[in-house]
Amino acid sequence: MWTIVLRADGTVDLVDGGAPSTWAGHRFDELGDAPAVLVDAARTLLELPPAPSGLRSRHLSCTYEGQSRECELLLLEGLPLRRTLVMVDELLLRTLDTFITQARSSDVDMRLERAKDLPPVLFVDGEKLAWTLATLVGNALRAFAPDTRGHTAHIVLAASWHEASKQLELAVRDNGRGMPESQVRWLFERDPSTGRSAGLALTMVRDVVAAHRGTVTAVSQVGVGTTITLRIPRLHA
Repeated sequence: MWTIVLRADGTVDLVDGGAPSTWAGHRFDELGDAPAVLVDAARTLLELPPAPSGLRSRHLSCTYEGQSRECELLLLEGLPLRRTLVMVDELLLRTLDTFITQARSSDVDMRLERAKDLPPVLFVDGEKLAWTLATLVGNALRAFAPDTRGHTAHIVLAASWHEASKQLELAVRDNGRGMPESQVRWLFERDPSTGRSAGLALTMVRDVVAAHRGTVTAVSQVGVGTTITLRIPRLHA
């Protein structure tokens, strides 16, 4: 029997029982060769409210390459969350206040870009989300080499709201040293070719965002800077 484990963001975490190993590390809705019944079952699981136990499962049969397969689909919600109603502005300002002194001493300009249509509150784990933003801003501050600091160095914490998808988008942008594409690809994962990762903190960032049913992406260019974007869906209490 196939066993397919999904993270809360829809990414295949691992496969067992002969399921295609190429599926691991990819979002389920991006798998062109996955049986439609399996894709639909995964979508249904992802649309359900988070489970108190942190685990949801679905047993089903599908046909792959002309053969019938019994499948067990597991959805791991990730880290346990303590959701409360959190003021969005307070969350953003708290992050800036934590680093404003350090940024000034490093000659790095740090500012907030806030869209006018942000929801006033989100039903999230405020402590974990605050830690996540602090981790990203702290990493951004360390992205400036001493000889590149100056009046042009900046970090932007940007917040916007996407009404169509009901998602809050939080982006941390810097114009620091940047990273090559090979490093960005495995920023939140363990590189299977080397076994190395960018560190436990960024892995935990991924897990916190995934537990909120959100996604995290990174774009970077050497000598230009890095942007890391979180997308958190709005859930109601």
